[in-house]
Amino acid sequence: YGLLFLAGVAIAPGFSCIYDLVGRTTPPEISVEAFSWVASAIQLGAAVGAAVGGVLVQDAGTRTAMLCAGLVGVGTATVGVLGRRYFVREHVPAV
Repeated sequence: YGLLFLAGVAIAPGFSCIYDLVGRTTPPEISVEAFSWVASAIQLGAAVGAAVGGVLVQDAGTRTAMLCAGLVGVGTATVGVLGRRYFVREHVPAV
């Protein structure tokens, strides 16, 4: 249960960072659309992750499913770090 707790603790700060990043980098005239895309992507990821995770647990076992989830996390972090210059514009302070 401790590992589940640690994984859950990271969710709220992660969402906060995502929404803050979108708020800082999106022009005001399209911010509603940008936030809608983020919310849709989160829901889609949760749905696909649950479906794929269920199939993996059933067919390959819990260890394989957890390993795959960890690899997806590492892959996502790698794309974020390596692609940072493409994803994030310089922050311009509000006037």
